[in-house]
Amino acid sequence: MPLSESELVDKMWTVTGFTHFMTGPELKAATLALNAFNAEYTSFDIKNYSVGVRETFDAFEVWLCPNADLENRPKDYIGYGAYFLGKEIHYTISKDEYKITRTSVVP
Repeated sequence: MPLSESELVDKMWTVTGFTHFMTGPELKAATLALNAFNAEYTSFDIKNYSVGVRETFDAFEVWLCPNADLENRPKDYIGYGAYFLGKEIHYTISKDEYKITRTSVVP
C-alpha cells in the first residue's frame, strides 16, 4: 500500500505538489546524479522526469522517475517495466565524498 503524502513528508521524501526547498548538500547530490544520468542515458530527456531527494544518516538518495505520458504512449505500450520515456533510476551518493556508491535501475 502506498504511503500517504503526510507519511512521505514525515520520511523527508519530496512529494509532487509539495514545495521542498533543497539544501545545498541535496542540490550537490542531485547535480551529481543528473550529470551521471546525462552521461549514461543520452537517449532519455530529463524534461520527461520527476526528481526526488532524500537524506539519510550517511548518504543522499536521488531518484529520477519518468513521468506518465498516457496520451502519447505507443500503441503497444502495456505499462509494466521500463516506461517508453525512460527508465526509473535511483542513485545513492555518499555524504562524505559526494560519490555515487550505488545505482539501481528499476526494470
